Amino acid sequence: MNYATGTQGFLHWGLTYDWDDPFGPAPKFPPGDSHIIYPGKNGPMNSIRWEMVREGLEDYEYLWLLESKSKLIKQQLGAGAKSYPADFRSKEICGKLVRSLTDYTTDPETFYSAKKLLAYEISEIDRSPLILLATEPSTNTELATGPLVIKVYGVVEKGTKVTINGEEAEVNPYDGTFIIGVPLSKSDSVLKVEAALDGKKKILEREFKVK
Repeated sequence: MNYATGTQGFLHWGLTYDWDDPFGPAPKFPPGDSHIIYPGKNGPMNSIRWEMVREGLEDYEYLWLLESKSKLIKQQLGAGAKSYPADFRSKEICGKLVRSLTDYTTDPETFYSAKKLLAYEISEIDRSPLILLATEPSTNTELATGPLVIKVYGVVEKGTKVTINGEEAEVNPYDGTFIIGVPLSKSDSVLKVEAALDGKKKILEREFKVK
């Protein structure tokens, strides 16, 4: 939620709240709201909630890292990448989980699937051939069944061959940009993008929701 909304921090009102029995029922507070850590004989005791705060901070760092790497790739790809939003892909993956402050997934499988995808793209983005990719509409848009054409655009290293679902995109030899319309259907709702340069190959996939 912090990343999706551009919020730079969050506040939990108190680390601990003192009363006679911190392990008993909390007066006036819902369970877990009064203590993030608990008093122990040998110092503070951990809690599940505290661990989840830590994991949430790490998830934010994943999203931030993909955006940061995208900025570096933009610089390396030059003028053709100037208009590409560095946070496009990280915001897109984030959007699979958080649509607004009141509309978000609580499904663990969806959450960890997005996290796995995020980790994969962090590890792949700076591997040659370099490519920045976007689509209109984005992968988070639910599409109605019918004749569907997705606009795929991006920028690659000069000399890179780009094929999308087996169809070769025309890459501008001067700045590495490309744009192509690719048909989709309910039975075939995944874009498979392959970039090849000097014997090196990279494959990216974009999965769409089709009713």
